Amino acid sequence: GKASGRDTDKFKACSLTKTWIDGCPTVGEAETTMLCKKLYEQPLDAAAFLDPEIREKHYPFGDYHTIYVGEICQILTKETK
Repeated sequence: GKASGRDTDKFKACSLTKTWIDGCPTVGEAETTMLCKKLYEQPLDAAAFLDPEIREKHYPFGDYHTIYVGEICQILTKETK
């Protein structure tokens, strides 16, 4: 959470290989890969935190994450990739 993928090539920074499966980027070194269909997305709402300490501790700059709900369409293991 300290570096944005918009500003940093996280794959390169971690010495990982980006591979593509059915048009989706995946981690080549992963033992298990889940291909998902995105069903819903919504930015976190600051007002919806029930415990303000969580918001203040994890989002002191208001840079809230986005929540995603997905349907797992396929699970691949090293043997099936």
